[in-house]
Amino acid sequence: MWKLSRLNAEPKNLATMTEWCNQIVMTKFEYYLTDYLKEYPDRHILYRITPVFEGNNLVAKGFLMEAYSVEDSGYGVEFCVFIYNNEPGITIDYSTGKSHYIEMGN
Repeated sequence: MWKLSRLNAEPKNLATMTEWCNQIVMTKFEYYLTDYLKEYPDRHILYRITPVFEGNNLVAKGFLMEAYSVEDSGYGVEFCVFIYNNEPGITIDYSTGKSHYIEMGN
């Protein structure tokens, strides 16, 4: 989330991910962090997102998301979660980045 790092469109801070992964799942954790920082504006959070690739795939299978509030030794914020880079109703070929809709039966 650019509002946490202030790095908008920074190539080192970009990764290909699905809308579900980014806007639905990651955003919930990121708003949790911003709410904490609004409540405690003088505190700091160590925050890291690491893309996880399998083999030589071009697209990450998912992202390891970690956060830890410094001044209170993780009491306010501490999590380490893996978020799969997928999208309901879509299949992704992680080796090429190609995707297509899954046809649903009636």
